[in-house]
Formats: sequence, structure tokens, C-alpha cells
Amino acid sequence: MGVSRRTEPRALSVKAAKTRPPSFRAVADAGLLDVIRQVHADNYGVYGVRKMHTELNPRGHRIAMCIVHRLMRGDGLRGIRGLLHELVTDAPIGQEFPGWLRSVRLAGRGDRS
Repeated sequence: MGVSRRTEPRALSVKAAKTRPPSFRAVADAGLLDVIRQVHADNYGVYGVRKMHTELNPRGHRIAMCIVHRLMRGDGLRGIRGLLHELVTDAPIGQEFPGWLRSVRLAGRGDRS
């Protein structure tokens, strides 16, 4: 049996894919992902896709919400749903929060603080 002709084009395309420079989309996504990570960290990791999109547009990053969603999902970033519930039930006792989060946390606990 001889070598299949199907393997040759595949080997060439794999080599071409490894040596090809990154696409415009990949370069743009890398820059946007750095900005998204910074904004997410600046806001204590509570911003989801909607708020992130709303925050990025006034900063001069005019991008579609679907792109924000794709980048955040790919990087594992997500917002906190139901802020009071998450902070009250999942926060370790005695953990220090920034001022506004601490007040929300304590306000949500009632007399259990």
C-alpha cells in the first residue's frame, strides 16, 4: 500500500497554519481582552457582558456586545448575578470587602452580621 494522497495537503496546511502570522481579528481580540480584564478587575469582578459593553463604549472601545460576550466567555470572566445573594452566601466570614461592597453585604444580612 502506498501513501495516501490525502495526508499530503493536510500536512502542508498544518505547517502553513503554524507559520502564518496572527490574523487581524486575533491581534484586535488580544488588545481588547487586556482592556476587558482591566475593567473587570477595576470593578471587583462584578461586571457581566451588558455592563462591560456599556462601560467600554464611552471609553472609546466601540465594539459589539457579541464580541464582548465571546471574549469574556473565552477568558472565563463572568459577572456576579444577584449581587446580594452571592455576597451574603458565598463570602467567607471576616473577609474584607471594599467599602461599598461591605455596606451592601452587611445591609443584606440584617441582624446576622
